Amino acid sequence: MFVSFLSLLLPSSAMAQPDGRPSLSEIWQAAWRLETVVGAWQAGEMRRADLDTLDPAFDAWQASEGTDYRDYPAELGRLRNRPAYDAWTSQLDRELRDRRTLGSDG
Repeated sequence: MFVSFLSLLLPSSAMAQPDGRPSLSEIWQAAWRLETVVGAWQAGEMRRADLDTLDPAFDAWQASEGTDYRDYPAELGRLRNRPAYDAWTSQLDRELRDRRTLGSDG
């Protein structure tokens, strides 16, 4: 736990790998966000999103046209405004990056 906390303080470039692999700091940060309740809550974009406000001019399906976000129909169906959509896409992108980071560590 202490090591995970310290990794949040270190910039990722401080421990960068010359061969393009994720640094130890990047791996720790990804693990913190994906594998701990506190880390997931801290990194969660959706907790600040307003899911209740309906913007009739916004269509999440149209906004996601031509993207991989279309693979998540249940989530798209509950997004009613652009700020909520942006928060969700940002959080999803981070989670996918974190999973790739942890997967590349082997």
